[in-house]
Amino acid sequence: MLNTVNRLSQTLLVVDDSPEVLALVDETLRLKYRIQVATSGPQALAILKRTPAVDLILLDVVMPGMDGFEVCRRIKEIPDCCNIPIIFLTALNENSEEAHGFGLGAVDYIAKPVVPVTLQARIDTHMKLRRVSQELQCKNEILNDEREVIEDMIIRMRADPDFDNRHLRWLMRPVERTSGDICLAAFCPDGRQMVLVGDFTGHGLTAAIGGPGVKQAFYSLCAKGVSMIQLLSTLNDLLSAQLLTSQFMAAHLVEIDANRQQICLWGGGLPDPLHANTAGAIKRISVSGLPLGVIPGMNILGDIHTLSVKTGERLLLYTDGIIEAMNTAGEMYQIDRLDAKYAALLKNGGALTELIDDLDAFIFGREQKDDVLLLELIL
Repeated sequence: MLNTVNRLSQTLLVVDDSPEVLALVDETLRLKYRIQVATSGPQALAILKRTPAVDLILLDVVMPGMDGFEVCRRIKEIPDCCNIPIIFLTALNENSEEAHGFGLGAVDYIAKPVVPVTLQARIDTHMKLRRVSQELQCKNEILNDEREVIEDMIIRMRADPDFDNRHLRWLMRPVERTSGDICLAAFCPDGRQMVLVGDFTGHGLTAAIGGPGVKQAFYSLCAKGVSMIQLLSTLNDLLSAQLLTSQFMAAHLVEIDANRQQICLWGGGLPDPLHANTAGAIKRISVSGLPLGVIPGMNILGDIHTLSVKTGERLLLYTDGIIEAMNTAGEMYQIDRLDAKYAALLKNGGALTELIDDLDAFIFGREQKDDVLLLELIL
């Protein structure tokens, strides 16, 4: 009895001007499905507008007045009905007619005269597909709702009231609501400034989930005035313990001394930072280390680069989302273009948004595929 009730929960709308066909369909399928009947196209459209909860439409092609092709076209224009599968009933043999019907959105054809066994098999198949599709849609809606809740939680956790933006300009543009890129900045009690730019594996929700833990640890350690090496080691061990084997965080960490005359730079897995002197000349700083979270307890001492700097010099840190962006020709934006555009930006006193505008012009016609983060440190 339960299975019968479940089957009868699906509704078939039969549209045909032949009483014989209507009777045959009813006799063949009434024990499995609720049957609604329309003897013309306008009557079918009226039924659908009143009660769009139909699971499948069996539609005759040749009818007086409005033919089945026109009825199909109009059904596809009704928002609540456009996804209902439509099977044409037809005595036509032309391939062009079938192609026309499929082009309008039909899912199948059943030839007249109708054979009950064929009718039942085709209807059962498409009803099953309809039921599975609806179940998947329902599950996807639940997953999307859950995803939104998790995203909201991560966004709140990543909210950064501790971010100290002194001597900084920064810009972030994620692919999705949540980003795998992070930027953190704080001053230690002794006056040192710490700046971290990170890029977790991938993008979106799975990449963003590691950010809150890094943020909390970073600000806690900076408040305690730990050394750069201690900070890196702690973050590395934290991520090694929490992330999956395939995950890590490529990063740059910069320490500026209290007099702002020297910087220490560590890098692991991100593109080379750009250093601009007071004349605006750009130089790449080559740093090479393992991303954080790959190997617990790794020795990072040899990967720290020390540089004497002057007031007014700048350091641009960025994730690979900008230089690996591709245009419609399959060409990457690349670091050479970023070099040139950043030099031009400094010359005209422009904002970081000019780099994003140039990126958009370059990839015109393609979607952004990776998170983009730019952070400029003004010395």
